[in-house]
Amino acid sequence: MRSNLGAWSLACAWRGLELPYALYGVVVVTGPRLGDGGVAPLEDLLAQQVHAVAQTVRETVEEWRRRPPASGDAAAQELLAYVRRDVLATG
Repeated sequence: MRSNLGAWSLACAWRGLELPYALYGVVVVTGPRLGDGGVAPLEDLLAQQVHAVAQTVRETVEEWRRRPPASGDAAAQELLAYVRRDVLATG
């Protein structure tokens, strides 16, 4: 199973740190949990950030196919720089 770069990079940006572990599989981003066990809708600003990051990850991975990064660490730093930019731009 491949890591979920979108979820990982978004979690890093939202937490303000680089997670030392990968996230795998499908990730669902929701609003806060409600008292009845359900979840509230995601706030518009956060939904915009999710969409922007997903697009950036797609574009970055496509670019890596043409121009592979020098290392895994270089790839992570490049992606996180783009994602942090996206989160700041929409926030």
